[in-house]
Amino acid sequence: STFKEWQAYFHWGKKHTCAKPCSPGKCAWIYRFEGCADWPDWNCRDADNDGSLIWDCCCRKHHNDTALAAPAITAQKAPRSLPSLFCAALMVPRTYEVGLMRAQYADMGGGVGIFACDAWDIFSNESIRITPNSSSKAVFTKIMPGTLEAKRGGEYNTALNTWIFVRFWDTLIEKTKVWDADWVVKADPDTLFFPDRLRNLLSGAGGGPLAESGPKAGRFLNNCVVGMHGPLEVFSTEALRSYKTRRKECVMGRPMLHGQEDFFLRECFETLGVQRIDAFNLLLEGHWMCNERPSSWHPAGPPCFSAQVGFHPFKTVDSFRHCLFEASRHPLVGDLVPYAAPPSHENQQHS
Repeated sequence: STFKEWQAYFHWGKKHTCAKPCSPGKCAWIYRFEGCADWPDWNCRDADNDGSLIWDCCCRKHHNDTALAAPAITAQKAPRSLPSLFCAALMVPRTYEVGLMRAQYADMGGGVGIFACDAWDIFSNESIRITPNSSSKAVFTKIMPGTLEAKRGGEYNTALNTWIFVRFWDTLIEKTKVWDADWVVKADPDTLFFPDRLRNLLSGAGGGPLAESGPKAGRFLNNCVVGMHGPLEVFSTEALRSYKTRRKECVMGRPMLHGQEDFFLRECFETLGVQRIDAFNLLLEGHWMCNERPSSWHPAGPPCFSAQVGFHPFKTVDSFRHCLFEASRHPLVGDLVPYAAPPSHENQQHS
């Protein structure tokens, strides 16, 4: 089954018959009548090889992506003309999050996620070493006292973690490093994001609202049509300063009525007059979290070739690496502009 066969399939004659090489037993037949929707490259591991023709056609020939390895990533500092980033993560001890953060720092060369920002910190309620024991450089989490366990509830049985992240923001605003940056990023450990893409988006190089001056109260990026989602939160330092100055209006007011931290933060910003900029290309998730059609048949596997800043969620190092590998093979070809069109039939339910 070669490209010539594939061309032959697309150039059937008027009789609409499937003669060779489109006959049963050929990949062109698979592509025509079965397709590869059930065999995205997320499922194309050697362990999934059942010896079938469809696996051979979709995985070995269509995707040609069965030997996945961690790519070599080198951290790069942003040129002075691009906005600077302070990035932070909150990590729960003795969970999969520890392995993900260690892998991002060590296994992937320290050039992934928050570690590719201009400055960064990892917080936890325990001191946990991030660097390998064999490394001469010892990097530990910063301590944020108090429990990180959150009850679950609400309509969608989500974590009621507002108070945890109120403590997180209180801890963060006391860090001097955050005030040296232009923008602040909170990234969950199971989120893969690319700071170089974010800098490009925030620079306004492609035009749009970010090319214009913002209000004194600051700005925040709304990454979801139903409201900002917590896996990747991005806002200007001015917005954080507004929060620091007028914190009581949020923690003693209406925003605090919501149990989810992302709901609290976005309503807090709106209460404080922080400008919202819709940027639905900031985060692509693998579920119906933003009224998008599922990004992939794999339950937690967004199509990482998309021109997005971040992808979520990944609960294993292997799946995180897979997304990183795929994204590294599909670099951006132009400047990013905040995409504000909601999912619709016209864009195939993708924002």
